[in-house]
Amino acid sequence: ADLDLDPQGRLLRHAEYVTDGYDVPATISRYEYLTARRLDDPAPVWYWKVLQATTLEEADVLAGGQATPDELQTEFASQVVRQLAIGIAIGYCVYYGSKLLVLL
Repeated sequence: ADLDLDPQGRLLRHAEYVTDGYDVPATISRYEYLTARRLDDPAPVWYWKVLQATTLEEADVLAGGQATPDELQTEFASQVVRQLAIGIAIGYCVYYGSKLLVLL
């Protein structure tokens, strides 16, 4: 975080950003900070905005700042689809695995 103060010590500007995509504690604290700053949006909408913003920031840092916004958005969308597919696959495995155990 960067803080700019006036001569009296009052905050003029505050900038938060990810500097290391693999710094898990810093990433978690940034996510919590952004989530706590929820304004007028409903919680699920703000959660999605924060998730997207932090994911795009991490991807940009990991790409060395060389990725375009469209590339970052595409990566975010593919990550969401991948995670949903994994969750569905796990659900099917648990469901059909329990059915199989009942038959044995």
